[in-house]
Amino acid sequence: MAYRQAATAVAIAWIALLAVAMPAAGLSLALGPLAIAALLFPLLALATPHLTRRGLAARRPRLVAAIGSAGMLAGVSLLGAITSYIIAASTTGWADAQLIALGGPLESWWPAYWRVFELNRWIGVPLGWAYLSIFFTPTLLAAAMAWRGQQARLDRLVLAFALALLVTNALFAFAPATSAGAHFLAPDDPLMPQPGFMHIAVIEALREGRLTTIDLGALCGLIAFPSFHAATAVLFIWASWTSGWMRFVFVPVNLMMLAATPTTGGHYLIECIAGILVAASALGATRLAAHGPRIRWRARAMAAT
Repeated sequence: MAYRQAATAVAIAWIALLAVAMPAAGLSLALGPLAIAALLFPLLALATPHLTRRGLAARRPRLVAAIGSAGMLAGVSLLGAITSYIIAASTTGWADAQLIALGGPLESWWPAYWRVFELNRWIGVPLGWAYLSIFFTPTLLAAAMAWRGQQARLDRLVLAFALALLVTNALFAFAPATSAGAHFLAPDDPLMPQPGFMHIAVIEALREGRLTTIDLGALCGLIAFPSFHAATAVLFIWASWTSGWMRFVFVPVNLMMLAATPTTGGHYLIECIAGILVAASALGATRLAAHGPRIRWRARAMAAT
C-alpha cells in the first residue's frame, strides 16, 4: 500500500508541475484522435478501481489490480514523454563529446558491437523486436504479476518506474545528445538505427520554436542519457524474477532489449550503463517508501523511552 500511495503522490505532483511548466514553455497538447486514444487507456485504468470498488473490484480484485497498475505505467510513461519535450525546448547544444569522454575506451567498442548485431540479421532482427517490447511488456507484466498475487511487488515496480523516469528527465536537461549511431555511422547508412536518429530533428524544432504542440499519438523518444530502455530492462527483469515460469519469458526478452539498446536505439554504451545505475537507484529509493514509516515509528518509540 505504501508503494501505491507513493506512486500516486508522485503522479499527482508530476501532473501539477506539467500544468504549470507546459504553458510556461509555450507548448500545448494536440488532442487529435490518436492523442485521445493514448490518454484513454491510462485514464480508464486508473479510474477502474474506484468506479468498481463494490462491483468488479470485489469479484475480480486481481483483474482490477492488473488494469490499474498497467494504467499507472502507461500514464507515467506519457508524463515522462511530455516532460522530455518541455525540457528539450530549453536545452542547447549536444553533449556527445562529453559522453564519449565519459565512456572513455568503452565507446571505441561501439562500432564493433554494432557490426556484430546489425550485420548479422539473424541476431539484429530479433533484438530489434525485443527493443520494441517496451511498449507492450508493461501491460503483460502487470497482468502476470497481478494474476500471481504479487501486488506489493507490482506497486513497487510502478513507483520505481516513475522515479527512474523522473531521474532520466532530470539528467536529460544537462546532457541532450544525438546518438552513437549519428556519431559513428554515415547519415545515409541504410542500417542507421532510426530510434536513435529521428529525435534530433524533433529537439531542434522544439528549440527553434517550430514545434509548439505535442501530439500524444506521435511521440518520439528524446532522452539519450541515461538510456530509459536500459533502465526499464533492469526494472522488468527485477519485477519478473519471482514470477515463476513467467520469468523465463520476461527475463530473456528484456535481456535482449538491453542488448539492443546500443544498436537499435543507437545509444552510447555509457548511456546504457547510466540507465542501469538509474534503475538500481530507483529500486533502492523505493525501499524508503515502505521502510520510511517504520523508521519514523521506531525513532518516535526510542525518543519516548
